[in-house]
Amino acid sequence: MNQENSKFDQPHFELCSVYSDGTQTTPLIVPIKEVLKESTAMSRRGFFGVGLTAVSVLGLIQSGCIQAELDEPYSTKLPYEPDKPPITYSCTDAKAHLNTVYSVAFSPVDKLLVSGAENIKLWRTDDGALLKTLTNNSSIIQSIAISPDGKLLVVRTERNIEIRSLPDGVLLKLLPDINYTTNAVAISHDGKLLVSGSTDYSIKLWDLPDGIFRHSLMGHKDSVTALAISADGKRLASGSNDGDIKLWHLPDGELHSTLSGHSATITSLAISPDCKLLISGSLDRTIRLWSFSDGKALKTLKDDMKDVRAIAISPDRKILVSGSDDNKIRLWSLPEGRLLNTIEGHTNSVHALSISSGGKLLVSGSADHTIKLWTLPDGMHIACLMDLAVSPSTAQGAKVELKNEYGQTVTYTLPCGSPIPAGAICTCNCVPGSHNTCPCVSNTCSCVSNTCSCVNHSICTCDLICVCVPT
Repeated sequence: MNQENSKFDQPHFELCSVYSDGTQTTPLIVPIKEVLKESTAMSRRGFFGVGLTAVSVLGLIQSGCIQAELDEPYSTKLPYEPDKPPITYSCTDAKAHLNTVYSVAFSPVDKLLVSGAENIKLWRTDDGALLKTLTNNSSIIQSIAISPDGKLLVVRTERNIEIRSLPDGVLLKLLPDINYTTNAVAISHDGKLLVSGSTDYSIKLWDLPDGIFRHSLMGHKDSVTALAISADGKRLASGSNDGDIKLWHLPDGELHSTLSGHSATITSLAISPDCKLLISGSLDRTIRLWSFSDGKALKTLKDDMKDVRAIAISPDRKILVSGSDDNKIRLWSLPEGRLLNTIEGHTNSVHALSISSGGKLLVSGSADHTIKLWTLPDGMHIACLMDLAVSPSTAQGAKVELKNEYGQTVTYTLPCGSPIPAGAICTCNCVPGSHNTCPCVSNTCSCVSNTCSCVNHSICTCDLICVCVPT
């Protein structure tokens, strides 16, 4: 804070952008009373939009094991919210899919989230809008993986592997000669290698983006159910139906070691960004921590859990997230393995978890057909993603139209009470209007026919909220 500038008779902030070469922009002076009045009244929904805008700018570190702490991104934009009570809505009836959500993944770019169940859905992370549904004609989506540059989506179904482009979702290639159910897929951090596991006990390696088959790794005695590639691209961890974990050298595929300890199927594997920890989740209701360098067993986490279905590690390596058949999400400290928090909200098993590249957002998919978004590290519920087409009639939603960067009009759905993104227009059974702003010249603000009228005020918005009305 700076109180020395004679232009202000109250405390104020000075905000500026600082670049990597040490240069910076001219400070933007903001009175504290303005910040408090506008920013601190933000609803959860407002926080959702701002937080996602901030975290989405941090890309993945694509080469080598990460040694340093990740810098948290920030935004110098100060959001404005009208002087109204926070808009909230109940997402009890909001469904994202018709079936169990087996997989979710944040894209490192494009503010995009992908989910898989009976089909593939693309969601915008700024506001949770459903952007597109990609029809799947073969079977249930079991696993998905997004390349580090955000341009490729690999979809593993019960029958084949699809390579699709992002953000449009166009099918580029079906991988040939897959005669057995494929159980897991993973993409290397340089985006050049795809690894898949099968019920024929094999692991297959493929080139990306062309999908050319390299070779198979043999060694498991049962179906391969989980895969993880280290950040430096030198090691692969694979888990099996028999409870064993194997560590392999890449790209040659030489077997390094076999880790035994679990007594049931390995459902999920995660390697810490610094390549020091391997973490495994299993249907034996435990999570195990291993030294990734030598495979030494370090700790077993239990906490009265039911079968563990999914795990994820935060980019700063400090938090482990797990989902299980008791419908709960647990947050654990790393490397200690201390239980930090238990998050409840799902009404059925939690099958899928993903953490944003900035480490501030968690998405969960469940057998209750819902997808929920949470903040990290506190675990506050932000929103449910909703598809009106698969939700019951009791769920209210708004259809919104927005032009994309190509000038095309995109129609998507939002829960009633959601803020309208800038430039969008409410349609369907909602009060029509667009997110308009105008300079103000009074302390009062009024909107007539979507036209702002105000004096001596920083900003005025019209039809900011998409409100549902009876049909």
